[in-house]
Amino acid sequence: MKKNNIVLLLLLISFTKIRAQESSDKPNSYINFNIGSFINLGSSINSLQTNKIFEEFNTPGVQAGLSYEVEKKHLLFSGGISLRIVPYGYKGTIQLKDLQPNNERFGYFFANSRYVYFLPSLPFKITYQTNPNLANQRFWFSAGVELNFSNTKEDNYSVSYNPTNSNQPTNLLIFNSASQKQTFLALNIGTGITKIQKNGDQLRFGLNFNGSYVATALIKGDYIVNLKDETITGTYLSNGSYLGVTIAYAYKTKKD
Repeated sequence: MKKNNIVLLLLLISFTKIRAQESSDKPNSYINFNIGSFINLGSSINSLQTNKIFEEFNTPGVQAGLSYEVEKKHLLFSGGISLRIVPYGYKGTIQLKDLQPNNERFGYFFANSRYVYFLPSLPFKITYQTNPNLANQRFWFSAGVELNFSNTKEDNYSVSYNPTNSNQPTNLLIFNSASQKQTFLALNIGTGITKIQKNGDQLRFGLNFNGSYVATALIKGDYIVNLKDETITGTYLSNGSYLGVTIAYAYKTKKD
């Protein structure tokens, strides 16, 4: 082989390697669809009376989101939109002896969950991913912030009963809640596992914690319980913090 041909062959091999390296360094991009459920952590019920009728009744909320992701080696950068339905709930028991005389044989047990407050947000995250194992799985750890937008809304709930020798029902329980219009930040951290599909898409399962920083409560409720000999009052507060699980499907925009 002539010397010039050898030089050209070496240059061609070098160029091919450089192009392959450049191709491998190009970031991957994904469109992520995710859904999940969560339990409120930052909620409480406060009352000045010793007779505490109310207790928290924590039921799961619902979350769904859409995000765009850029993957560069071990790091994944994402931003998108999300919507949560933030529930609030309460439960308690009122003894028959604490009510005015009536025809009921038992007292009242109540357990009520309300799904009326919607919280849109803009999440931004950075995720570290391990190398794929033999099962084509990757473990990941994420951290980020969410910009949340709470709207003004009210919700009212009441329960009444009919005492004997009375022409009208008596309000046993009144619960009025509201959220205010405000914008606030939340810190989000999570961990989970990714299953890489044959076509390059990713199926992810995760556990995440969200800690909200609100100027005023995300949901504030005031309740009144009218007993025979006293009136019980108190307040429900929730700042929107939660612990949740998610499942996501990340669609790779450019297939190999």
